[in-house]
Amino acid sequence: NWLSGFYNTYVDVAHHNGWITPSSGKTGTNWVYNCDSGNTFRSDGIGRNTGTSSTTYLPNNLTINNFGGVGRTSDTSDWEVAEVLIYETSTTSAQMQQIEGYLKTKYGLWAPTIASKRVSNFASSTGDLTLYAQWNSYISYESNTATSGYVPLPTLMVSDTPVAVSANTGNLARTGNSFLGWNTQADGLGVFWPANETYTPTANITLYAQWGSSVSFNANGSTSGSVPASRVIGISETMTLTAGTVAKTGYTFAGWNTAANGSGTRYETGTAYSSSANITLYAQWNSLIRFDANNGTGAPNVDSITATGTVNVTLATAGTLARTGYSFGGWNTRAD
Repeated sequence: NWLSGFYNTYVDVAHHNGWITPSSGKTGTNWVYNCDSGNTFRSDGIGRNTGTSSTTYLPNNLTINNFGGVGRTSDTSDWEVAEVLIYETSTTSAQMQQIEGYLKTKYGLWAPTIASKRVSNFASSTGDLTLYAQWNSYISYESNTATSGYVPLPTLMVSDTPVAVSANTGNLARTGNSFLGWNTQADGLGVFWPANETYTPTANITLYAQWGSSVSFNANGSTSGSVPASRVIGISETMTLTAGTVAKTGYTFAGWNTAANGSGTRYETGTAYSSSANITLYAQWNSLIRFDANNGTGAPNVDSITATGTVNVTLATAGTLARTGYSFGGWNTRAD
């Protein structure tokens, strides 16, 4: 439902199956960039008052008049069209601002360093002059298996003017992972580019979203010390597990586990660990269970066993234990 331009000496006006002149419109002949979605109309980055609207969605009744052209009755155009972008659905305010950024950079309406290299109206006051062709290129962005959000619009690179690599402006997300930045290869084996990093112009290039996993640590009942700091690692990256300084009175630290009760996957300290999704690792605590003959003779089949977490363990059997006049009746936490 897009058409905007010049009407009755005002620029920054929208056409929703009928011209709408915003009270905040302005006169002039400079280039403007407009975004029109539903009943929202923005021009030069400012929301404009539209008053009334009879919205007609594309592709119905779309007419674009260049300078001096006539497309609708009595709608003579005094403006020129540079580019029209059409989307499959109404855009959000955040998306509209992205589109504005794209148009501003492409047509030299943003940073002075870029605008100075995009002069359209030129007259030489010094006689004969050689003009050199200038080459522009784009950084395009690829979502790389994201499950929601959308990629940023391409970043225009003009001549040799450095640009900033786009942030995650479209809120790309991947279930179970964290956004890390961009890479020249989808598998992360290329050059990594953090968001907003300064990029020196090259030929057209595609940067791929990179996804990592947040590895957090849970002390799981410790009585002192602290766990290692949480860390985000790339999908193809590993980290060495350490114990931190955690301790638990009466227990021995026994590494990490994906389950608090020790029933998950166990990892020793010093392990090169990788993960394909965000995860919390739980400290594991070993306790030693000793078996006492308690006035009997002989010995059980094992002197002691180690228990980890709350996972069930198998207690010792009687082995060769014996006591005259008695039969073995199991184990107890007290001798009496």
